Amino acid sequence: MVVIIGLLFLGVGSTAAVAASGNAETDVKEIGSQDISISDTTLTVSDVHVSGSDLPSKSIDEKRYTIDDASFTLRGLTVTYQDQTYEICRITLTIDDVGIVLENISIGE
Repeated sequence: MVVIIGLLFLGVGSTAAVAASGNAETDVKEIGSQDISISDTTLTVSDVHVSGSDLPSKSIDEKRYTIDDASFTLRGLTVTYQDQTYEICRITLTIDDVGIVLENISIGE
């Protein structure tokens, strides 16, 4: 569940502007890196029906989940060219005190 929600937020965060910055400590130049923080909010998914062949039959009337604290980092691509290291598209997603509510969800044919 956390991975699915993380991917949802990642898709939203990927629309942010691309920025380039240097990191003096490691001398790695970051290109297109993003730090995304989501905190103190509730995400509600309701009235969804997914159908298809070979899917298990499952329904959720109401379930609530809370992510107290989670952090994910996708390192992207690291390239060294002429003794300079570049980190391309590093994305850090931090989730703090986020509630997830699932209502009226069904999966099956």
